[in-house]
Amino acid sequence: MMIDSKRVVVTTTAVAVVSIFFWTFAQARKHPTKKPEVKVVPIQSEISVQNGETVITMTPQAQKLAGIATAPLQKASAHQQITAPAQVLSVEGLAKLRKSYIAAKAHLSKARAKADVSRKEYARLKSLYQDNQNVSHKALQSAEGTLRSDEADVQAAQQELALEGPMARQNWGSVVEQWVEEGSPLLERVLNQQEFLVEVTVPPGKSLARPARVELEMPGGHFREGSFVSFSPKVDPRMQGVGLLYRISAQAGLAPGTNLIAHFSVGPRVAGVVVPASAVVWWQGKAWAYAVSAPGRFTRRAVPTDTPARGGWLVTRGFGPGDLVVTCGAEQLLAIESSPGLSSLAGGEGDGD
Repeated sequence: MMIDSKRVVVTTTAVAVVSIFFWTFAQARKHPTKKPEVKVVPIQSEISVQNGETVITMTPQAQKLAGIATAPLQKASAHQQITAPAQVLSVEGLAKLRKSYIAAKAHLSKARAKADVSRKEYARLKSLYQDNQNVSHKALQSAEGTLRSDEADVQAAQQELALEGPMARQNWGSVVEQWVEEGSPLLERVLNQQEFLVEVTVPPGKSLARPARVELEMPGGHFREGSFVSFSPKVDPRMQGVGLLYRISAQAGLAPGTNLIAHFSVGPRVAGVVVPASAVVWWQGKAWAYAVSAPGRFTRRAVPTDTPARGGWLVTRGFGPGDLVVTCGAEQLLAIESSPGLSSLAGGEGDGD
């Protein structure tokens, strides 16, 4: 018996593929101690492979039972992107640097004030000594010694303060060093955790034309634009990549040590459509979405994920503006398609891009 390689059809009921469970809540309310009854409602579907694509055909009733919802794709354009790992930094060391700088600055100020008093006292005694030796030579020598000691303290305090800048610059860069020295309001916001510093490590071989703009993907999946601070003076020992410092405003769930994903725009803008994240299912390490190829017919297509966009991915092939995709119930369709005994017949020929 010959099988048409372009069309393999399997008709099945949901008892063998997927089941929608409806709990009888009314019975549960009447009998609180009684285990709720579970009813299995079959979903009938037809699976086929046509022109190398897997197609699932469902009646309107089956679609309703499976909770299928669709939405049209919108035209969009964006720059191609590269991604890089990022991490929210702890500023404990930065707070210590600021405290140390303030202490060193205060030490210098006190040393200068003391030396100024000693200088005036020495000048007064010297004048008296020269005026018919109205003070003893010993008193003049003592005042001179005090002055020299205080001047040495000033020099030591100056050197101490001068070392604070390079320490800050070595760990945080010249911009943050300036924050520390000037007591910048930006530094206060960071130390008070109104804002966070984020370090992005760009992999070796990646060049950025506009490092001032970065989209940081938050733990909840939404994006936040980071404000460029400076290049990081340190190199990640694992990746050996270029470090960049950004600041972002604080939000719930964000704390030092949180790992983020940085998205940089590179190259010219490209046109396409945004496939929303709600439409994407992951299978065999790839992203897929179900497009409506005809009423009641759903075709699984690969979704390139090399250009992330807000709320999903910018796609330039395989999908077009106005195409309907399944935004709710895609997991049900994948479950139907990948059920035991069916994927080997229908799924194996539709996995290519």
